[in-house]
Amino acid sequence: MADGNIKVSVIVPVYNEEEWICRCLASLVHQTLKEIEIILVDDGSTDSTPEICDGYAKLYNNIKVVHKQNKGLGFARNSGLEVACGEYVTFCDSDDYVDLETYERAYEKAKLFDAEVVRFDYTRETPDGQTVLAHKRCPLKEGFYGEDKIKEEIFMPTFGMLPYQGAKDFVDCSSCTNIYKREFVEKHGFKFVSERECISEDLMFCLEVFFKAQSVYVLTDKFYHYIVNKGSLTTKYRKDKLQESIKLYEDLVAKSKKFGVYESVRLRTKRTFISLVRGCIKQELVLNKDKKQANKNIIDIIENEMVWSALNAFPIKQMKLKYRLTYFAIKHKNLFLLRLIKNKI
Repeated sequence: MADGNIKVSVIVPVYNEEEWICRCLASLVHQTLKEIEIILVDDGSTDSTPEICDGYAKLYNNIKVVHKQNKGLGFARNSGLEVACGEYVTFCDSDDYVDLETYERAYEKAKLFDAEVVRFDYTRETPDGQTVLAHKRCPLKEGFYGEDKIKEEIFMPTFGMLPYQGAKDFVDCSSCTNIYKREFVEKHGFKFVSERECISEDLMFCLEVFFKAQSVYVLTDKFYHYIVNKGSLTTKYRKDKLQESIKLYEDLVAKSKKFGVYESVRLRTKRTFISLVRGCIKQELVLNKDKKQANKNIIDIIENEMVWSALNAFPIKQMKLKYRLTYFAIKHKNLFLLRLIKNKI
């Protein structure tokens, strides 16, 4: 396929995914949009993944393989951007998959509305296909969003929710659930930071994108299937989780100041930080088997200077009732109550 005929480049970072890569690739090579290229970025895999990638490249002439030294997900995506030739670019994680009409539908809207970005929704699933916590539909309505509407309804909410909002108001962000005009990406030099430096490289990327975007089309179809593995970073105990959360909060504050919206999103970023703190506490309650040590760690988390400052400055009384109990227990260091409601945190 000539480079000029490629409509969408799909960048797939791969690291030791011999178990799941074939399912991902099956969903890509059988897309109803035929003018796509699939860029597999092998990030220094040590299992049979490199051989699997090379084998697919021999079978399909629209697959490129880039083998590189392991530097992490963010940099692997950047490597894919460097060789992408499509009119639009997107990303798909190697243990996830997409519906077969995903890129045809997204590209049709991109061309019809001359959109710099087309966004679609996702579901969260276990490896065997069971839905996880029935992902609530994003509050964004299907349709075209101009610059002002992007800022108000996509960009600002990406920093987090307002105190009085609930899960149904949450505007999630993932680089994998958008296609981006490559010319737009290259013009602004969008790149990923390393997830080894920031626990949400997706969030940082999306903030840059939606701050600059002037035309976005939103599809409400749940085309992307995000697989939650038991051994993933989101479900295993991490001692450095609090420090990672603090670093992300600091990065969000820095971004908001860079964009000149600090005061407008101050409460949103604080709520995001407090939610991350809630996650730190939950992992102690659920994943730390040493109850005595877990209790000590929870107190240390709450008494952290930055955490305590955020809790005291946040208008918890404005939150919906179901959230207030959790934050009341955290703020008042009520370990008994926290253990009682740990599955609701």
